[in-house]
Amino acid sequence: MLLGLVILLIVGIIMVMAVSNMAYHDEIGAALRFGEIKERIKSIGWLKYILVLILLGVIYLILALVASFVSIIPYVGLVLASLIIYPFMYLFMYRAYGLIFRETLEDDELQQEVEELPETEEMNL
Repeated sequence: MLLGLVILLIVGIIMVMAVSNMAYHDEIGAALRFGEIKERIKSIGWLKYILVLILLGVIYLILALVASFVSIIPYVGLVLASLIIYPFMYLFMYRAYGLIFRETLEDDELQQEVEELPETEEMNL
């Protein structure tokens, strides 16, 4: 059981960056580029990366606990938890994952992405 917990922690740490890498490159194989993933984590710093994931995990647990208490309220609580707390919780987590991944990008890549964005009417004003 202890071995399973250790493997779960290792896979969980790598999975956040792997899924972000897959979304960025828009291909499933990018999630399996372990060398690239390792370099991205290394560019942030392993300790900083793990501490941010721990902090996000604590925030996730607090929000899940709040959602559990709110869902105790008959009918209304379940609706509130399902429509307000859980969506906010997942938006917060995945936004944080995206910001962590963005920190691994170099300035050249960010500038190239900004240039590739489609123009909107607001940009033309």
